Amino acid sequence: MHLMGWDEHLDVGALWGATAGLLASRMVAELRREAILHEQRWAFFARYPDNIGTLRRMQVAYEDCDMVESLYLDILQAMDQVGDDFRDFCARHGLRCTDNAVDRIRAFMQQHCLEGDPLLILRRDFRVDDLDTSETHDGSSSCDGGRPVVGGCYYLTAATPGQRMEIAADLEDGQTPGTAIRRQGRPFMWGRLKALRAPAVRRRSFPPAAGPEIQPDYMTSAEPLVPVTRRRPSAAPAADGVPMVVAQRRTRPATSRQVERSLLLRQQLELLGADSPTSRDVARIESDLQQGRDKGHDLQWLDYRAIDIRIAGRRGRNVWRLLYRPRAAGIRLAGIGNYHTGNGTIRWWKG
Repeated sequence: MHLMGWDEHLDVGALWGATAGLLASRMVAELRREAILHEQRWAFFARYPDNIGTLRRMQVAYEDCDMVESLYLDILQAMDQVGDDFRDFCARHGLRCTDNAVDRIRAFMQQHCLEGDPLLILRRDFRVDDLDTSETHDGSSSCDGGRPVVGGCYYLTAATPGQRMEIAADLEDGQTPGTAIRRQGRPFMWGRLKALRAPAVRRRSFPPAAGPEIQPDYMTSAEPLVPVTRRRPSAAPAADGVPMVVAQRRTRPATSRQVERSLLLRQQLELLGADSPTSRDVARIESDLQQGRDKGHDLQWLDYRAIDIRIAGRRGRNVWRLLYRPRAAGIRLAGIGNYHTGNGTIRWWKG
């Protein structure tokens, strides 16, 4: 049997002491690093005083490190997604994407997106022929019909789900984005986009689009492309809304027609839930329209076609219709509404 000598006891004690000291040092360094990161995250929000008030209303204090980190990472992720989609939109449609525009978007989101999710609304401006009096606001680049894109603009706001629904309904009714957003009392920013290449010179020039126009949205979940329409006078640049979310775009047979869901319809289906009978009805109708099986009846005074649809378990289910607009390049599903109002307008379903 071996008995430890005094020197051996000293060696083991020294080893354990050194190990404990190293662990303690690393723990202190890690705590210091976390404290620095937490201070930076809090400073990210505190740069704008209104954010501190929002955090108080959310009952988030400086000491709530985990919640502050979660909110910080959520906004950074949303910033990256919006920036990537904004660049993708500009690249697909030949528009100039400047670092200044992306920086403005990120700064706006840092200031306002604690109070609501980002809603990004985009428009392309086309130069059209003198005799072109048709309204064409199809949502994807395949619907441009060869018309040169001469520019565009973008709007960004932060909105709650209920406010997004109201904005979408106003856009569908022909309101400009600025008007629709102001009606909800939300702050917003907007800017113009220039074309990378100037279009071919025509015999007649056309004035630029006057002021803010129409568009759709940015949503955090992946959705199909969606346009938003607005009436325009003959021979003026056509406003074409194109939403930012382009991931997971459905593939279709080459012979099928393009069917797109509006911002309003997407908001309505989100409120109903993916498993609701109404959502399944919309998916079935969408598939039929893609394959050329047209449904419903014309509402010529409203420029829509209407298909009966149910709002399961809700009063008034027999008055609701899915309204859509056929276009030469495809079909746009506008939303669920009631046109039996007696005054020639549509009452959109909002829950």
